Amino acid sequence: MNIIVIPAINSSPKKSAIFYFDGGPGIGTTKNLDFFSAKENPYRQNHDLVLVDVRGTGGSNPLHCFSLQNQMGLAQQFDEHNPRTEMYPVDEVKGCYDSLSRLADLTQYTTTNIVHDMEEVRRWLGYEDSLVWLILWLSFSTGIYA
Repeated sequence: MNIIVIPAINSSPKKSAIFYFDGGPGIGTTKNLDFFSAKENPYRQNHDLVLVDVRGTGGSNPLHCFSLQNQMGLAQQFDEHNPRTEMYPVDEVKGCYDSLSRLADLTQYTTTNIVHDMEEVRRWLGYEDSLVWLILWLSFSTGIYA
C-alpha cells in the first residue's frame, strides 16, 4: 500500500490525523502531495495528513480498464449520433472484469477491506484516533468505518 505521511506544521497541541483517500475508479491520492504538503495548506496546520492510495489505485497495485476510459470530448459524449452513448457497455465491463481477474483477486477490492486497511494503517502509525476524509463515496465508507 502506497502511503505518505505529511507532518503537521504546529506540533502542539497535535490534533487527530486526517486520512485522505480518493475513490475511483483507480484514482490515487499520493499524486496530490504538492497540494497537501504546502505550508499554507490549512488542513496541515494542526493535523498530520496521511495520504493513502487504496487497493487498486495509484501506487497500490492499480487496476485499470483502458477500454472503458472515455477518450471523447464532452460534445462527442453527448452527441446522440455517437455509436457509443452508453458509458459502461456490458460486454466491455465483462471483458475488463475477466482481464483484471487474471491479475488480482477482485474479491479483495471491497470498501470493507479498504476500511480495514485504513484502521490497520492508523494503528501501525500510532494514531489513537483520526479524521477520515473520503472523496466520492463519503457516506457509504463513513458508515462502514464508524
